[in-house]
Amino acid sequence: MKKSKSKPFNTIFIQDWGTFSNETLVCVGSSKQAILAFMKANSVKVELIEKFEQKSEPKGSAEAFTWSPEGTGCTLLWFRYWSGDPDDLDTLVHETNHLIYDISRDKGFIDEPEIQAYQQAYLFTGILKELTERHAKFLLKKSKSIDKKVKAWQRKRTKGC
Repeated sequence: MKKSKSKPFNTIFIQDWGTFSNETLVCVGSSKQAILAFMKANSVKVELIEKFEQKSEPKGSAEAFTWSPEGTGCTLLWFRYWSGDPDDLDTLVHETNHLIYDISRDKGFIDEPEIQAYQQAYLFTGILKELTERHAKFLLKKSKSIDKKVKAWQRKRTKGC
């Protein structure tokens, strides 16, 4: 389902994996150029930046995807939109499962469902918490901006009377 927003929520952050040394770059509404700029500004390994530069952009109407360059221990999770609604939560569960599968393969714990379940819960909770906090700040900022515009309009209107 396509979501429309007057001013889209965009964010990028790095999510740790807790007991593992892995990290996931979480991106919402971010272009490839914005992701590359974040990677460079945050001293991501040059080989990862080069691999990501070669990656093609999501095709068509992809709502989300993961990218896990094999053997690097690093992953990327991208969402076209995020509002925190039930569809977004379903997508987050689905995509974190892909991340767990890829890292399980790389680290050799494919037959360890308890480790996988723990890691998925850790990722899901950490990413959801950060997205929820950032989205709430975005909405508050957006609300304050709208309030300022309304108040300015009201002042103009009362001055002319």
